[in-house]
Amino acid sequence: MHSTLATNLLILIDSSIKLLSVDDNIEALLGYNSQDFLSQKISFAELIHHDDKDISEQIFSSTLSSSPLSFNIRLRHADGKIRCIKGEYTKTKDSAQGIKLALLLQDSKSLYHSSSKQSDLDNFNAMMENSEDYIFFKDRNHVFTGASQTLVAITSPSEHWSDLLGKTDYDVFSEDYADKYYTLEKQVFSGIAIANEIQETLDNSGKKGWVDNRKYPLHNESNEITGLFGIARDITDNYNKQQQIERLVQEKDSLLNNQLIAFAIVRDRKIIWANQTLEKLTGYSSSELLGQSTRIFYAHQQDYLTVGKCYQQLEKNETVVQDIEFIHHNGQTLWVDLRGTILNPETEESLWTIADVSARKKSERALVQSETKFKTFFNSSYDAVAILSDGKFIDANPATLKLFGCKSLAEFCDKTPAEHSPTYQDDNHLSTVLAETLINRALTHEQQQFEWIHKRVDTNEPFVADILISPMVVDGKTLLQTTLRDITAQKSSAQQLQLASRVFSNTHDGIIITDAQHNIINVNPAFTAISGYSLQEIIGKNPKLLNSGKHGAEFYAAMWQEINENNYWQGEVWNRKKDGEIYAELLSISCLKDEQGKPVNYIGISSDITQSKQQQEKLNLMAHYDVLTGLPNRALFADRFIQAISHSKRNQKLLAICFLDLDNFKPVNDTFGHEAGDQLLIEVAKRISHCLRSEDTISRQGGDEFAILLNDIESYEQCEQTLARIHHSLSQAFLLNNESIYIGASTGVTLYPTDSEDIDTLLRHADQAMYQAKQLGRNRYLLFNSSQDKELINKHHQLHEIEEAFINNEFALYYQPKVNMLTGEVYGAEALIRWLHPEKGLIPPLDFLPLIDGSDLEIQVGDWVINQALAQMEYWCRQNIQLEVSVNISSRHLQSKNFIQDLDKALSKYPRINSQYLQLEILESSALGDLDTISQLIKICQNELGVNVALDDFGTGYSSLTHLRSLSANVIKIDQSFVRDMLDDPGDYAIIHGITGLASAFNNKMIAEGVETTEHGLMLLLLGCHYAQGYGIAKPMPAESLPSWLDNYQANTAWLNFANKTHSIKENKKKLFRLISEQWKNKFIKNILAAPEDTKDWPIILHSHCHCGHWIKRELQDQLFELETVMALETAHEAHHETALQIYELYQNNELTAARSALIKLQLDSDTMSNRLGMCE
Repeated sequence: MHSTLATNLLILIDSSIKLLSVDDNIEALLGYNSQDFLSQKISFAELIHHDDKDISEQIFSSTLSSSPLSFNIRLRHADGKIRCIKGEYTKTKDSAQGIKLALLLQDSKSLYHSSSKQSDLDNFNAMMENSEDYIFFKDRNHVFTGASQTLVAITSPSEHWSDLLGKTDYDVFSEDYADKYYTLEKQVFSGIAIANEIQETLDNSGKKGWVDNRKYPLHNESNEITGLFGIARDITDNYNKQQQIERLVQEKDSLLNNQLIAFAIVRDRKIIWANQTLEKLTGYSSSELLGQSTRIFYAHQQDYLTVGKCYQQLEKNETVVQDIEFIHHNGQTLWVDLRGTILNPETEESLWTIADVSARKKSERALVQSETKFKTFFNSSYDAVAILSDGKFIDANPATLKLFGCKSLAEFCDKTPAEHSPTYQDDNHLSTVLAETLINRALTHEQQQFEWIHKRVDTNEPFVADILISPMVVDGKTLLQTTLRDITAQKSSAQQLQLASRVFSNTHDGIIITDAQHNIINVNPAFTAISGYSLQEIIGKNPKLLNSGKHGAEFYAAMWQEINENNYWQGEVWNRKKDGEIYAELLSISCLKDEQGKPVNYIGISSDITQSKQQQEKLNLMAHYDVLTGLPNRALFADRFIQAISHSKRNQKLLAICFLDLDNFKPVNDTFGHEAGDQLLIEVAKRISHCLRSEDTISRQGGDEFAILLNDIESYEQCEQTLARIHHSLSQAFLLNNESIYIGASTGVTLYPTDSEDIDTLLRHADQAMYQAKQLGRNRYLLFNSSQDKELINKHHQLHEIEEAFINNEFALYYQPKVNMLTGEVYGAEALIRWLHPEKGLIPPLDFLPLIDGSDLEIQVGDWVINQALAQMEYWCRQNIQLEVSVNISSRHLQSKNFIQDLDKALSKYPRINSQYLQLEILESSALGDLDTISQLIKICQNELGVNVALDDFGTGYSSLTHLRSLSANVIKIDQSFVRDMLDDPGDYAIIHGITGLASAFNNKMIAEGVETTEHGLMLLLLGCHYAQGYGIAKPMPAESLPSWLDNYQANTAWLNFANKTHSIKENKKKLFRLISEQWKNKFIKNILAAPEDTKDWPIILHSHCHCGHWIKRELQDQLFELETVMALETAHEAHHETALQIYELYQNNELTAARSALIKLQLDSDTMSNRLGMCE
């Protein structure tokens, strides 16, 4: 008994037939896996037997059937053989999609069950063993349930009748015979009482026979047909005799009724009777013919002997047919069709028919000549021509062999078209199935023309051919003449034209085409979108229609002069849209000329750069002015500083340099948020400005620090008056959020030329005086006094100690790894100097580097760092460790006299090191340096020495926008002071967001320092910054520890998971909200759970000022999400902060237990907020 093999399919029937699902059992049933069907490589309909189209039409019709209906069908297996299948189907209506057809297919053989009653089996087996007829039983699924032993002789493979049980005709007969038997069985199962047909058989030795095949239906008690009984009786002998008799009678009647055919009766090769037609045909009279030997008719003795040998065939009741050249009585020759049949075996009398076929022979000779001509044309044809017979190539001309890369005809012939093709055609159809379909169409219909992908025999290279298949009849057999033309090049050209058309239609750049007279003949959709003119409105017009009036005639004259001379022009142009709006575009114009060099067309390609022009203007403004306050920034301040010193020298007047720092500013930020702090800084800038003269300068240096230049001062007392006004103004109340806020200021002053002429020194002295003012109690101003400057004395002592340490080799380099968060790759490390003090231990750089700033020792230490880093890189290189190593370089060191020569010399000492792996990080003190000189030095480092350059501490105010625009740095390094608090501080987040935008605009690589947590990295990835370093990755370590750390390093999985997924803008924004809200909640809960004396900075309590509050404001403005969902999130966020405020007040009132118990409510509010975020779409 077979195990039941079944599979389920779900098919959608609408305007087409689409397979929706199929289970994996399909492969065991039909040999194809489910993906073959779902990907449409295999069509279920194409597997249905051609004689079962009636069943197929019933299954795939639009008639609904909610109850299962059964059917039997034949399907072709992947091995090429037919499988008999039992099936059920239901069809239901799906209003949204169409009709859903559910199919259950079962292998008929797997449903076979043998009888279990022994007495029945014994009787049944006896009948099967001893019957002389072919007897068989089948179930409703065409599967043998019983068979006589006689069937073994005509089935294969089988030795005993029981071998047939559970099989179908397709398992034991050839497909042609099985098709005939199956068709007769379909009649039985359709309901007729008996199906009868004389059918051909073929036994295992190859001998043909005939049976009278009769099949009867078997019914159950409910009169349902459950199977069939068949009996086939061998009638081969009777059938052959009957056929022979019918053939003889037919031939005799034909002879007697046809006056053109002569016949004669012959015994012992002598004529004993002949009709009159033979007399006319041979020229002999009846008396001359009777008794005459047939030898007189043969023109050639050999033909007479050949026919004599054929008498043996007559004795076997076979008919003899020969074309013989006869000789007429008058000596002329003629060709006859000679046929003989035995009449009486006992008397050896035979009947012969003789027909004149001279005309046919003449035609055959003409045909031979015609075939010769055809063969000549066939072999010399430029087109590839091949002949198909029975689905295989049997001949091909030389052009075909050349096209297919065949060395001989044998390489090409005896193969199907599919064997000379790839497995699949362009439409994903199997080449074998599609080729068979096209060949059958050509055989049964008319010629077929189509495109086909073949492949060369020598290179296996595919090519596209245009193919024409035409049927032709040769010797009664239908052959197919196949003409092939290689159209690969034409297809490629057509695809290129289609590509050009798609580019023209889909590019975001506007394209305009004019004729030689500058009349517009075509524009693309992007042009109409940019200009506002439709295609119909612009065709035939001159591009002058777009003239904005912002360019003079000389501009256009120069433009056309360049086009006429060089056939090309590119530049920026201001044009006017249809609605009158002026816009900027980057325009390129090309001239197309004919073979004589005369212009035919002009093509203009433009892109709207209005926004980038506006952004550039904004950047220019930002390069010189503080974005928040509108005051001059450090770059402009440095320029005015230089001018002020020159002015002071000319006029012999004092110049006051003031450095002002606000008192009690940080609590304002902590309490009211950074947005309130920004508003306070704007108001401070206004108050200070109102206290100054027009010739004075105020600059925001960064944070809450301001620098002031007071020109033309007569005395320090005059300076004091101005500073008193400023301090009085700042001491007045500031109104923020309807609350009065009070702050103060501490100011340091130095006077030029009383003090140094060096700009950096003057500003530093003012800064030191400001620091002393704060130390003395704040809210005051103080003049720098060099004679009493204890710090200078202390600095000198410390500088001497550092010099001794340098001589004693007490410095070492530590290395902090840098990683690509997207890939997890460790691509570099920053070399950081450390002082290994023999008594104090490891001293960080900030404790000693500022002390050597501006000294010669600074340059010596910088050179030492570069050489140490290169030596370490070479050592690592020998260990197969290849890392980019960055070293910090001060502005003064970079501008030192021998910097380039010393760097070149250092690189030459380590030839194994590729210079591109060394990176110079320009320190923030470069802000007041000579930008032109620094820019030139950076380019020399990059272009001549191959060294990369980074702008360090970007965003702190020193590395200004001017640096970004003027200095060709490869990398921007975001300062850790912004990165560290970016999860808590909306202001720091906004700064980093702006820096990433600037870096993208200037095509700079970015790296963030100070990455301490996974969340820092995720937020940076969301902002587009992919490179990072910080304690969250690794602390700085000695050089000898780095290889071991690299071996054990494991990339951050959260960062990798983020990088490996594609995120929409919405998903990124929601991810950001989750990060900042989780950070806020964790920080708040940590403080609540801590003892009051251990609490650190609180997150911003006011909902409108916190990170999430800013997020919601932005999304309400941008309207990326549906408004209702964002408003619902805002409500949940406000509720979350209301709960937090209540808990905060409990904590401040020392009700710690109540505050901590209320954290459950806070978590519930947080969950609600998270759910509201998830609903934002």
